[in-house]
Amino acid sequence: MAQRGNEMRKAVWVLMVCALLLLSGVLLAAPRFDGNGNRAMKSNGTIYWYGAGSDPLDETNLSGNLSNEYIFFGGKRIARRDSSGNIFYYFSDHLGTSREIVQAGSTTPCYDADFYPYGGERWYIDSCDSHFKFTGKERDSESGLDNFGARYDSSSLGRFMTTDPVMITTERLMNPQQLNLYAYVANNPLRFIDPTGEILQCVGDDKSRSQCFADLQQIAGDAANRLSMDAKTGVISFDTKDLDMSKNEGASLVNDLVGSKNTYDFSVGPTIMTDKGPVRIDVISPPRGDMANLPTFGDQRKIGNPPAGVSDILDLYFNNPNITRASNTNLKVASEWTVAFHELAEAFEKIDGGKGNSYAAGHDAALQREMILRDQRPYLKQYNTGAGGPAGSSNPDESIIIKK
Repeated sequence: MAQRGNEMRKAVWVLMVCALLLLSGVLLAAPRFDGNGNRAMKSNGTIYWYGAGSDPLDETNLSGNLSNEYIFFGGKRIARRDSSGNIFYYFSDHLGTSREIVQAGSTTPCYDADFYPYGGERWYIDSCDSHFKFTGKERDSESGLDNFGARYDSSSLGRFMTTDPVMITTERLMNPQQLNLYAYVANNPLRFIDPTGEILQCVGDDKSRSQCFADLQQIAGDAANRLSMDAKTGVISFDTKDLDMSKNEGASLVNDLVGSKNTYDFSVGPTIMTDKGPVRIDVISPPRGDMANLPTFGDQRKIGNPPAGVSDILDLYFNNPNITRASNTNLKVASEWTVAFHELAEAFEKIDGGKGNSYAAGHDAALQREMILRDQRPYLKQYNTGAGGPAGSSNPDESIIIKK
């Protein structure tokens, strides 16, 4: 009996050891992620080293030996140096997809490929390594999937492998393309990209991005600590887990913008980036000179379009030394962040809300959202609305005097 008990104990120990070995193998094979959600290690032993952004600057093996070092300019990967010191230059299309790679000292591409709309690769020359492919994302040889950060995309299926974590909103019900939570950029991959699965970006220089993010935090209110911004790209992420947005219209708006399949850019400063390059605010939006939102509504004067791949861009310039904003009512001048709330809401109604042909419709819809915000934050009733008019008014010029 005692011998049988010893045999059982040995069997249990063997099973425990096997389970531990199996678990350790799984842990070693599984990808590891850092505190920012960036992939830090792959199953093949590749370790990624990051700077301030979400793209790896270096790749090493488990022993720390350098495999690849990447050079970026303007947020785009332009060159790579391998472990032997060879340098390769990347040439990308309008979506950021690497189409050609040329080794330094040569005029002949060592990699040349075309891509189908959803990222399928058709290469002609493939004599040098290129694992960063469709829109600049890494394609894993183990699975054939593209790593978009928030989730993985299959170029062969034209779909993400997991659902969009953003909730279904009433605005999404107006656009059936947005109801498929596996869809890639609303099935329009020739025009749009999805940097991380979350597409609201603070653009401009560091000062502009900092002020943009501060405004978004004010808009989010008590959900401000759920916002984060990629220091390199300006892409905004929003953790909405267990957040009741029915009590926070500001958070609801930020969630709408982040979760949209359209791309919204927000900047703060004297110039706005258009498809023709930077343009000064005081030139593009006379006579005010304190804001511009492109594209304009269909019934407004056409004054330019946003850059390629951007659906709407908002720029605010309240520090314009040539103007003074003063209240024309008994209320105080609206806080700058509430103006940002209204203009972002107007942009969302214009693009996602289907009101792009009528300024009045888009403006009034944004004002209605602001009324909800003012009810939720009573202290705002001391101020004019960010829409420009006093509470309940849809007149955008009724409450302020812009003095040159």
